[in-house]
Amino acid sequence: MKLIRLLCQQSGSIVILAAITSLLGGGSSAGLIATINLALQNLENPPSGLLGAFFALCGTLLLGTVTSLILMNRLSPAIIFNLRMDLSQRILACPLRHLETVGTPKL
Repeated sequence: MKLIRLLCQQSGSIVILAAITSLLGGGSSAGLIATINLALQNLENPPSGLLGAFFALCGTLLLGTVTSLILMNRLSPAIIFNLRMDLSQRILACPLRHLETVGTPKL
């Protein structure tokens, strides 16, 4: 839960967009399964537009998955950088006497 809160605080719009594109990819994957199932049930007389629907769902799946992965990969280094900066600022804000008593391993 803390991780989700941190992600939303740092860049909520990217997280929401990545979640939407992931849902789009998942929905198109389920649609592909349904399309293939429909095609297998009607081998003798396939419905018209089935091939177009199949390729549209394939493209949507590819686009949704790739976009989601790119957004999450862009977000990861930014979050790590911000966490390091926050930790460094907390260490610098601490009094020197306290840092000496705590010691380097506990920092």
